[in-house]
Amino acid sequence: LPSALIAETASYLKAAEYITFSECCRKLYVSCHVPCRIVHIPTCLLKRYPEHLSMAKFIHLKQLGLNVRHFITKVSPVNQSTWNNVALHTLQLSNRGGNECDVDIFLQRRLITHTENLKLHKFGKDDTHPYDAASFARLLCTFPMIEHLLLWDVFLSDDEIYNCASV
Repeated sequence: LPSALIAETASYLKAAEYITFSECCRKLYVSCHVPCRIVHIPTCLLKRYPEHLSMAKFIHLKQLGLNVRHFITKVSPVNQSTWNNVALHTLQLSNRGGNECDVDIFLQRRLITHTENLKLHKFGKDDTHPYDAASFARLLCTFPMIEHLLLWDVFLSDDEIYNCASV
């Protein structure tokens, strides 16, 4: 099979399957990694990605899942800049273990702002420990191009009064 066909076929695999598939033989490895055609990196795989390796090879990425706290504290500034002005189809942000300050730092860096689909996970722990609604509104305003929004495990404060136009 031609390398281009192998790479295109492999790009439809999940990240873990993609890696396993690419390690089958030399031809498959070269086809999958020159350039890397992986299109989806889930949060769990990004957390295991070695800090010293460059993420620049993920130029074809369409879906990215990341834990906000892990991203701003563990991913090197060079690797964070890889995502500067990248256009993603789907961005999944998890705030598990994080807080409003982590999200504010992420937003101030203005790395990822273009996505069609936004999935937000773990904003607030429960009804007794909600996430600040104004901070959440600022987060949504950062992504003006979203067409689809998915929220799960999102608990927002209802005592905050704010004007959407001023956010």
